[in-house]
Amino acid sequence: MGSRLTSRLVAALGAQRHQWTLAIDVPPRGEPLFGCRAYGRCVGTLLGAQLLAFGLWQVDPLKAFLRAHTQCSWRNVMADGRWWAGLTAHLCHRDIEHLATNLATLVVPSFLLQRILPWWGALAICGFATVASSMASLGFIYWAFAPAEPRRLGLSPLDPPRFADLAPALRCPSSHDLLPKGVGRDTATDMHTCDKCGREIHSPARTHRCDVCDYDLCPDCALDGDKQAALRFKRFLSAFDEFCFLREAELCIGFDTMTSDKPFVTHPEVFQTASRLHPLDAAALCSPYMEWWRQSSRGSMGSSALAASLATACACWLGELACRGWRHPLLLIMPGAAALQIAVDLKCTGDALMAVCDAGVGDASSSRQAMPISDAVANAEEDSVGHLAGAAVGAVFYAVFLRRRARGLQLGRPEPGPMYPLMPVVVRSSVP
Repeated sequence: MGSRLTSRLVAALGAQRHQWTLAIDVPPRGEPLFGCRAYGRCVGTLLGAQLLAFGLWQVDPLKAFLRAHTQCSWRNVMADGRWWAGLTAHLCHRDIEHLATNLATLVVPSFLLQRILPWWGALAICGFATVASSMASLGFIYWAFAPAEPRRLGLSPLDPPRFADLAPALRCPSSHDLLPKGVGRDTATDMHTCDKCGREIHSPARTHRCDVCDYDLCPDCALDGDKQAALRFKRFLSAFDEFCFLREAELCIGFDTMTSDKPFVTHPEVFQTASRLHPLDAAALCSPYMEWWRQSSRGSMGSSALAASLATACACWLGELACRGWRHPLLLIMPGAAALQIAVDLKCTGDALMAVCDAGVGDASSSRQAMPISDAVANAEEDSVGHLAGAAVGAVFYAVFLRRRARGLQLGRPEPGPMYPLMPVVVRSSVP
């Protein structure tokens, strides 16, 4: 019974195959997968970089360093100024399943698009997807979780810090700025030595360091005799992050001065006369800043955005061929899979937006429930907003560039047709 059913299924598939008008021309064993060497090197370099990054993440001593330099979070990119973290995050994966899925999603579209997508086009689409995905992720985190108070005061991440002149920057003997860094997290080694007092600085302590001169100062020596210890220890890059840090610090001890005309930073004597907040009121005002600190520290591994951009561009190409009357199962499978992924990402993003709007995150006057928000918003490595941005880049890139290039490569044809490795075949009748 089983063999009879199998034979009927094979016969049905064979009859259907005779009606296909396209075939996939896979190079024989031993020949290169990509016809253009530069294109093959570009794809191979991208895959090799992702495999290397995945291997580095398996080394436990490097994880603290990689979290600071290869995860796209607000703290890494905006607050600490490590802009490269928004780029290197697209080479990282959370587990072996994530790696295998992304590599397959990169190789298959790259193989099918190799005739109409030049090597520099592959670099361009990956570059645009990287930037768009990181910007979308950071923008969503800011919109959803940024506290409302600094925004009502007109303090944005693009404004310079207001109190930077209160504590002049520390400098090494060669007049280079000393930057605060986490030992083992922002540095290559887990131990440094203070060049002033000779004290050893071990991870996870912080040091003020000049990489050019290999000069370090421990926190005690850096803050010796400084009345503005907090501002000297942490160099802020924007007025928004500066206000959030100082506001949370004063609320933790029960004061409310940063929204007045006499903030404690410039008027420390206000602590002698200002009345303290009730602990419950202080906790309510501080909760949006604690949630912001937690969410802004969560980094995303945006490697799926690259796969989403190439998969969407390929899906648009195959979908158009299907609309032109060409037949092959891949012409439906690839666009269907890409559309399903976009639908899942839209649902995740919509659930997160609904949870944020219902809970009123960032507004201390609203009742907040942290757990439903945390569950609704994508985890550190599952960035649905970044995926959607990558898919949008792929669709726009196909509509603006690839479709015109396909038409230009086929002179004399009004509409783009299949090209290698999608080859037209002679339609055979399935009727004997």
